[in-house]
Amino acid sequence: MNTTKYLLLPTPYNLTVFKGSKYVALTRKFAEFILKSEVSRTYYNWLMDMEVADESFYSTMKTVVVNQDGTVGQDLNTNMTYGQERKQNISN
Repeated sequence: MNTTKYLLLPTPYNLTVFKGSKYVALTRKFAEFILKSEVSRTYYNWLMDMEVADESFYSTMKTVVVNQDGTVGQDLNTNMTYGQERKQNISN
């Protein structure tokens, strides 16, 4: 078993990490969220020391919710979210 060189800090935005396929078909809206969102860039950089980061990136990002007030949460009860804005905070 390989290990990382460093102890990772807690996940950015307190995200719950999911594992899934590294092969995905993306909607334009989700692709724009991945490319432009500070949340996705921060999470991507956090994953860089992991051996199979690509298997966790998309499956975790699809649960992210950016609320209208700018807070970040996760919708763990639905299969697809893709960074949609919500009117209320989601607490885990």
